[in-house]
Amino acid sequence: MLPYISFFGFEVQTYSLLAAFGLIVAAFVAVYLGKKRNITPYQSLTAVLASVAGVFIGGHILFAVTNIKEIVKLVSGGSFTFSALMPYVSGMVFYGGLFGAIIAVAVYTYVNKETPKADVFDVFAVVVPLFHAFGRV
Repeated sequence: MLPYISFFGFEVQTYSLLAAFGLIVAAFVAVYLGKKRNITPYQSLTAVLASVAGVFIGGHILFAVTNIKEIVKLVSGGSFTFSALMPYVSGMVFYGGLFGAIIAVAVYTYVNKETPKADVFDVFAVVVPLFHAFGRV
């Protein structure tokens, strides 16, 4: 696999590029499937944006939890700096992103009472694996 692709002199990570493309495709599919379940495009796209926020927050939190021993060593060792902490909190874990997205969409449907919760989760049962498939390529 090519870790980077060069576009007009800029190096872009292939994982990030494919994940962004997968997000765009997943958003279109969410809007399309949402229309069939009486979910407005605005509600679908807002749910997608909420899930993206949940993916980032949950993925980073679970990554930090998996590195908690190293973080505790760093903090208790007296040589704590934010640059030394970054390798232990800057990554993401898939299950943290998945659980974060589920929680974010659940909170969104709780706050926005007009959005049908069961229908949104039915749509996301299709959209989440689609998005993840692009990232795994």
